[in-house]
Amino acid sequence: MRKHKITLFLYFLGFSLCAQTWTQGIQIGGADKEAITVMTGNAEGEVYIGGIYDGSFDWDGMEVISNGQDDLFLGCLDGSSLEWKWKITSGSSLDDAWSDIKVDQEGNLICAGVYWVEMELGGIKLENQVGGKSIFLAKIDPNGQVLWARSFDGTALKEMRGIDTDEDGNIFLSGYFRDQLLLDDIILNAKGDTDAFVARLNSNGIPQWARSFGGRRDTRGIEVGVMEEGKLAFVGYYNDTTYFDDRSLPAKTFDRDLFVTQLDSSGQVLWAKRAGGVFDEEPFDLNIDSENNIWITGYVVGVLTVADGFSTQSTNATSDLLILKYDAEGTPLVAKTYGGTEPVQATSFQWNNDQVLFSGTYQGAVNLPSSLPSVSDGSAGFIMATDQSGQASWALSLHGHGQIFGSQLHRSSNTVWLGGTFNESLSIGNQSLNTAGGFDAFLVSLSLSPTANVKAKPDQSLKLFPNPVSDTLFLESEQKISHLRLEDTEGKVVFSSKEWVAQIDLSHLPIGVYFLRYEVKGQILSKVVLIQR
Repeated sequence: MRKHKITLFLYFLGFSLCAQTWTQGIQIGGADKEAITVMTGNAEGEVYIGGIYDGSFDWDGMEVISNGQDDLFLGCLDGSSLEWKWKITSGSSLDDAWSDIKVDQEGNLICAGVYWVEMELGGIKLENQVGGKSIFLAKIDPNGQVLWARSFDGTALKEMRGIDTDEDGNIFLSGYFRDQLLLDDIILNAKGDTDAFVARLNSNGIPQWARSFGGRRDTRGIEVGVMEEGKLAFVGYYNDTTYFDDRSLPAKTFDRDLFVTQLDSSGQVLWAKRAGGVFDEEPFDLNIDSENNIWITGYVVGVLTVADGFSTQSTNATSDLLILKYDAEGTPLVAKTYGGTEPVQATSFQWNNDQVLFSGTYQGAVNLPSSLPSVSDGSAGFIMATDQSGQASWALSLHGHGQIFGSQLHRSSNTVWLGGTFNESLSIGNQSLNTAGGFDAFLVSLSLSPTANVKAKPDQSLKLFPNPVSDTLFLESEQKISHLRLEDTEGKVVFSSKEWVAQIDLSHLPIGVYFLRYEVKGQILSKVVLIQR
């Protein structure tokens, strides 16, 4: 058997207070296919990395042999020394996949995915009892010891997509299934071709409750996030009328529309919203910020409407990166897209204090900041930072030759890790990684500038009321405020004043979301204004 070593190199660069630079990279691969598909980390600076591989290779001295088609690898990397603290492989004779990984309140790693027929994980045998493909869930301690692993069956198609945990160690699952899904004694029956599901399990992986939502044709759950008071945000897509308890969401056409819904701690629907248009939309990731707002990223093709008078659209007929933000009551606050001449897609995102960091992939020329290089052949990865209104502040490309897909993002202190897969070559500064054949997994790090990582404080300089507003918006402040500017979601200025004003007449403006920019002590700040009637 031919072996291929992991290539590890460090390339440290100086950086100014306003620059971001790739600093180091790891390549994992052999002659076939490897990719990083899930990633997270802990407070100690360790990075948990999971992915798939096909074939055999040498993983930093560990000989990895495939059981069949796509198998699974999972490892813990010391973010400082770049040494592997532990490594695990698993898989069946057919394609297996990680769905998501999260670190719980006790520092354990919660892992979810799908496998075929049977596989072994950390000495625990998982075996399918009904259909050929099953969902699995496992808890692994910080030392790489598998504490438990569970398998859940169903009579037909089933996919796990997103997971989250709460302060009590409960685990929340999301995904979709066809016909019937079996979660121990809980049986879910699909209404449509596929139904979305969300479930709560205790810290030992025992199901407590589960809900399914569907209607006509396909309804698919993608991500779930824990909010305050034990509430859940749940996002996915559908292509016909779908139902959330007594709430119906009709799709505008038979293309994909997004759903965003909030559930209480027992799984009952509190509200459900549609975001859609004429062509396809799909969410990839969801997070809850410190203000209990719901953030979603994914892609959109065409026009996407989130509320009356509030919409966004792609640059042309290809996919654009999509950013959505809702408050805890389901009111849309941000709907923004970034595109170019060819497809642009976001894959994951995380917070950097006052910034939001997005990872993704693009082709061609793209309208992200920092003049990202055009990709004439193949694709490039990227990281982009935005403010709380979704306005991009900087972006950095990861490019080379061939296909480069940035799939997972993790931030640890002043370092951001980007993982994915590539073929041919990948450039970091003056150095490059080159594949031996097929696709290799990569992990690269980005040094954030110190100024980009300053802890943001809540802005108390300006109070707006009422908000939402129908006609007159009143402003109140004890500080000197100047250079007020109200912008719509397209960036068009609809009101401006260099001097302080105590009220603004908005009665002539269409309903929707606006952004009030203003200056305090030389700093530009902003607040969201929602016009409703």
